[in-house]
Amino acid sequence: MASQLKHLVHGMGTAMEAPTWPAIAADEAEAVLAHFPAAGRMTGLHWHSPRPFSAATLVHTTNGAFLLKRHHHRVRTVEGLAEEHAFIVHLAGAGVSVPEVMATAQGARGVAIGPWSYELHRQAPGEDLYRDRLSWTPFLSLDHAHAAGVALAELHVAARGFDAPARRRQPLVSSFTILPAADPLIATRAYVASRPALAAFLADRPWQAQLARLFEQADSDLSSLLAKQPLLWTHNDWHPSNLLWTREGRGADRVRLRVGGSHQCRSRHRDGDRADGGALAGSGEGGRTMRSPIPRRR
Repeated sequence: MASQLKHLVHGMGTAMEAPTWPAIAADEAEAVLAHFPAAGRMTGLHWHSPRPFSAATLVHTTNGAFLLKRHHHRVRTVEGLAEEHAFIVHLAGAGVSVPEVMATAQGARGVAIGPWSYELHRQAPGEDLYRDRLSWTPFLSLDHAHAAGVALAELHVAARGFDAPARRRQPLVSSFTILPAADPLIATRAYVASRPALAAFLADRPWQAQLARLFEQADSDLSSLLAKQPLLWTHNDWHPSNLLWTREGRGADRVRLRVGGSHQCRSRHRDGDRADGGALAGSGEGGRTMRSPIPRRR
């Protein structure tokens, strides 16, 4: 079990840093698990996540292993977690293999204690190949990148029919409102203006000129084409360390996804053509087949 003093997390560069949020301690984990009777009695903590935007630990209990995650309420509320858990339930109903989101004795899937929001997931199967790698580092191989792309297409297929409204503006949640706009630069200005902290950060930077050059390079029909696509919830944090891996049959890499990760950016976006999505989902070469995505938090 990692101590508070020794626990470090990924910084914004390449070095490890002291965490903003303290690591989850054993007594804290026990108190939270008491709200989840099906989880059983805790026997120990066996890993602390290095992700910087929340605290998470792998808890071993008399009923198995579970991923306990703690968020500050200003980053993620219990109500926000309920929206994300509803999406996971939908994916499960659509045939996606997802880890079980544990429920309290009252049937809730999140717990608020003081300034913290907690959630508990049964440990997902699969090898955590990228567990200690920085989120923005690339895939280790083209096969991994291909498998991740197929899994993302499969998630988009499974997400169809999930008709929950777009999420409210909040940290670590994104949307797809700029590129489909008739004038993406005007839409970007409105996006920035409605977020004072972002506006202050960009105040002395030439971001408008830089974006204008990028938008000028885009196809003139791009915005109108995107605006015609149906809205779809998705996973906007598709880095390698949010994926779990297995090798099955002829050595093929297969992906099992954690829907989430440190950012847990789940939002509505514009879906591509339905036929294109289906083609991507079935585009594995030769013996490569993809296992459906699995949500698991980091």
